[in-house]
Amino acid sequence: MNRQQKGEYAHLRFQARCVEKGIIVSKPQVETRYDFILDDQGELKRVQVKFCDVASSGSKGAYQLNLRMVGKSYHKRCYTAAEVDMVIVWIHGEQSLVCLTPELFDGKSGIVLRAKPPGNNQTKGVLMIKDLIW
Repeated sequence: MNRQQKGEYAHLRFQARCVEKGIIVSKPQVETRYDFILDDQGELKRVQVKFCDVASSGSKGAYQLNLRMVGKSYHKRCYTAAEVDMVIVWIHGEQSLVCLTPELFDGKSGIVLRAKPPGNNQTKGVLMIKDLIW
């Protein structure tokens, strides 16, 4: 899949999950920093959807997620809590959707999401996919 196809695939997986959860999903008709608006029983949230299939180098059982968006001016900007309420990520290798809240993504250029615990038994700051399933 090329980059555009990956993005569309993640969007479709996200929309299908919204239907399963009974959440109304809307797509802005103009370019915005977010891909969708969720209406969950009257609570509106701006959602950015990402596709992740990049294994983290030097780390088994982990995925490296790029959290910068390339805009029309082709410079990269990090997502902020002022622009996006949640980032939903399709982890292709795990066939899972995970939810990142602002404290996990705000202003960060990337993060590592782990499918398996680190070999050194570290727990602090480790983001396990199973704990973030959406």
